[in-house]
Amino acid sequence: KFTPSNTALVIIWVLRLFASFIIAAFITIKRFHIKRIAPWAITLGFLIILDPFLYMLLSDFASPSEQVISVIYAIFVTYTMLPLDLLTAIIIGTLMTVTHSIIAGLKAGNPVYISQLGINVLAFLCANLFGIYHKILFDITQRKTFMVTYDCIKTTVELDKERKKQERLLKSILPQDIADEIIKDKLSRLMTTMNHQKIGHFIQIPQQFHKIYVTRHENVSILFADIVGFTKLSSQCTAREIVQILNELFGKFDELAKKNHCMRIRILGDCYYCVSGLFVNDDCLVNHAKCSVEMALAMIKAILELGEATNSNINMRVGIHTGSVLCGILGQQKWQFDVWSNDVILANHMESGGMP
Repeated sequence: KFTPSNTALVIIWVLRLFASFIIAAFITIKRFHIKRIAPWAITLGFLIILDPFLYMLLSDFASPSEQVISVIYAIFVTYTMLPLDLLTAIIIGTLMTVTHSIIAGLKAGNPVYISQLGINVLAFLCANLFGIYHKILFDITQRKTFMVTYDCIKTTVELDKERKKQERLLKSILPQDIADEIIKDKLSRLMTTMNHQKIGHFIQIPQQFHKIYVTRHENVSILFADIVGFTKLSSQCTAREIVQILNELFGKFDELAKKNHCMRIRILGDCYYCVSGLFVNDDCLVNHAKCSVEMALAMIKAILELGEATNSNINMRVGIHTGSVLCGILGQQKWQFDVWSNDVILANHMESGGMP
């Protein structure tokens, strides 16, 4: 037969089952989506807080010592499981202490129970103090964990930015294919070193020879272009003005090289040296000679415009030859990309022996 006392007992046990669920939910909350678990956990947490007070109101209350353990448990849940800040948790813990004392005092109605009420208040006070202590320690630990994670993510982002910056710098000096190969080899060696360190028997084997990044390419066009009349122009301008003129002129040549699918190899004084058909798109691999000729015509036009702007008689002497080359990088500290072959020498001789 269900009496008010039995009904209250059933409610209490249901709420305690909910308490078990909320504990499990908060323990495993990192394994689930927080937006799905948090509302249920918070709701059940507040039901745990109401648990002892519903029992006191619905059952036959006999002694102020009843439901003290349940209230202490609810106080612990408030401080340790619910996602509340410290001030809110203190307010809820204080309200539970005051509410239990008032209900127990009104329903007991016996002066003999006054000492028991004082013991209850002392127990609740100790529970609140323990909860505050746990909450403060937990917040400090959580803050430290957050800062460590933040610093780790920040360092990772900064390292990634620096890595990309170094890759851009490397690719501005070397062709992209060779730069990608160098980066891949460096990462491979780094991962090998880290794996040896993890297993605890790292042995560094000195390399007698460094890897040489040299490849052979057939059917490429080599272009040498020299400024004619540059010596006379130098005598008319200061050193700063000469450097500024060359910087603007070679910058213009770099734009023309990109437009005509050519790759600048290096600048030799007032000589501009580039290759077409090397590390470029498929269209240029077929039409590399045409691209070189169009590049030469564009350079002549640019140098004539410079002569008109500076009132000087300057022109260009160009030599173009098609053949095979070996390309790669030299040096271990300061890398230099270059191409070598008899065809390169022939293109250089064609430029030096040609007419403006």
